[in-house]
Amino acid sequence: MEFRARQITGILKNFGDVQLICSEFKKRPKGKRKYLACNDLKATVRHILVGYRIRWRIEIFHKEVKMFMGFEDISTISFNSVISHVDFPNKMPA
Repeated sequence: MEFRARQITGILKNFGDVQLICSEFKKRPKGKRKYLACNDLKATVRHILVGYRIRWRIEIFHKEVKMFMGFEDISTISFNSVISHVDFPNKMPA
């Protein structure tokens, strides 16, 4: 797919200097646009777009695993929280 991307360097509040990228398909300029930010000022636009594409696939994988395992409603920060959630039902008296 052919796309066009525009890039500028800007500042995000409470974050610092970032590259800001606007990406859209060439054949559908009024279609969906993606706005991305990257704090690696040396990264190329192509590297940033490929990185986001890979990251999106990882997010979809995690979502599917959580649905398969029955963890849709669990929002945790640490893995130990997930372990305690999984072990809790097994320790209930019968």
